[in-house]
Amino acid sequence: MLKLLIIAPYFDAEVPGESWSTYKWIEGLSRRCEVTVLTTHGTGWNSKGSPTDALEVIDWPDISLPDRFARINHEMAPGYAVFYHRARKWIKEKLRRGWEFDLVHQLKLLKTYKHWKMTVSLMKTLKRFGRTIPL
Repeated sequence: MLKLLIIAPYFDAEVPGESWSTYKWIEGLSRRCEVTVLTTHGTGWNSKGSPTDALEVIDWPDISLPDRFARINHEMAPGYAVFYHRARKWIKEKLRRGWEFDLVHQLKLLKTYKHWKMTVSLMKTLKRFGRTIPL
């Protein structure tokens, strides 16, 4: 069976839009493949509301600025940087231990160019281990 690593911050079956679409991809792929999902969610997220058949869901708590900085928090999304750092660290550790996968895929569009650069950095990490195609 195909082993997939899905990077999908903020997927949620109960939130319309991109979060729901990401959830549907995870749900569908989990029925046909061995899926491991790396994700992050804010406080109060109920994983029981977004059930999947994924082999493993690694969910890190999201960080955000205080409410008085809500606009900055929304625009800059500091949680993405922390999430990608955690994801890179997790992937490096798994690869060192001999963990193997057939495909890595990131779901959910990136908000800014800065987030795209984080994804490229993540893919370069995988490339160093000989696990991905060149960018």
